[in-house]
Amino acid sequence: MAIQRLAVVRADGFVENVVAADPEEYPSPEGCALVASDTAGPGDTYSGGVFTRPAPASDYPAEARAALDASDMTAIRCVKAGVAFPAEWQAYCATLRAIVNGAQTGPLPVRPDYPAGT
Repeated sequence: MAIQRLAVVRADGFVENVVAADPEEYPSPEGCALVASDTAGPGDTYSGGVFTRPAPASDYPAEARAALDASDMTAIRCVKAGVAFPAEWQAYCATLRAIVNGAQTGPLPVRPDYPAGT
């Protein structure tokens, strides 16, 4: 038989590794199955004959930090215009701080409209 690209799939469907080997000669690791695939990669899952890539990780704390930094401009606009910092912006910033501090997870809240008069 010929060399094939094989996904090493654990019993729980997790792709542990990918190897190039002859399936007739390569021993399947204990508790795993060898499944031919041109696209599977380590970390994928396998179910019902289909490989699925994991969702990309998001860096919500870094995104929240950037949004929180940008919200300072709105606070400055309010101060310069003599407008009170609106409650919806206060809540928005509080949620961003909670994400940055790890007390809350994403997704990020929707940024409110700029306050009127700023």
